Amino acid sequence: MATTYYSHLRKVTRRTVTLDGRKYRHDALKEYEGQMVDVDTVDLKDLTKRKIYTREGKFICEATMKELKNG
Repeated sequence: MATTYYSHLRKVTRRTVTLDGRKYRHDALKEYEGQMVDVDTVDLKDLTKRKIYTREGKFICEATMKELKNG
């Protein structure tokens, strides 16, 4: 039985991907600068982390949400 997961294609910029107004960063994304990656959104309980995969399905990292700056 195949595993179902929900993902969204996003472009890597400055080791960061943006999803729903939130920025997720990880140093492993450096080698994917300018490329499209899949951001997994299956776990909506914890918005501070997102698993990132190549378009071919290879796991890259678990990126964490950057702190939001006030004002």
